[in-house]
Amino acid sequence: MKKLLIIFFIGTIISILIYNITRYKKTDILIIGDSIATGDTIYGNSGINFNLYLKDYLKDKNLGNYDLTYTKNNLTIKDFNYQFTENNEINDKHIQNRISESEIIIIALGQDELISKSMINRLKYNDRKEFYKNYEQLLINLRNVSKKDIFIIGLYSDKINQLNEIENNIISISQKYNVNYIKINNVISKNDLFDKNSHLNYNGHKKIFELLKEQIRL
Repeated sequence: MKKLLIIFFIGTIISILIYNITRYKKTDILIIGDSIATGDTIYGNSGINFNLYLKDYLKDKNLGNYDLTYTKNNLTIKDFNYQFTENNEINDKHIQNRISESEIIIIALGQDELISKSMINRLKYNDRKEFYKNYEQLLINLRNVSKKDIFIIGLYSDKINQLNEIENNIISISQKYNVNYIKINNVISKNDLFDKNSHLNYNGHKKIFELLKEQIRL
């Protein structure tokens, strides 16, 4: 009987300790992206975007740091891979450490560079092949330092040549590395764009937020 009481007491103490540790543990989120992540508008400034919606939604749900350090207009996958390889340091923290310490990573890359290349040379086969290679290297890099949840925000816009082929290949690569691909092309309409420009307005960003909200659990 005495042994049972001791075991029960120890178990209770351990449960209390685990509860207190997990209760105050905050979830850090890292965003890696181009103009979709910055909310770039046709006026050249940052507007209302999915990050504003998501951060506000999660602020009362154990959210820690919401890191936008690696979001930049026209950031290419190749450029980010280079930063990763060099393990660049910003604000006293190296990029690989930021990735490894984040519980959730959201990627919004590819849109800017694919539109740019589509306008220049219609995204020839070799360009698409290089894009797939760079995208796979991106996921290899991330998985080398993190086994946590990674979400990819999909591509949209009829300005991207061979969009269906490109998206199918990215989905295949994502599955290979256990990364969640969120398809948005099927929910984005003309009403979600700034006129004929490829930038999303607040409606488009809200749709991305709604899809992310269904996937992310804190």
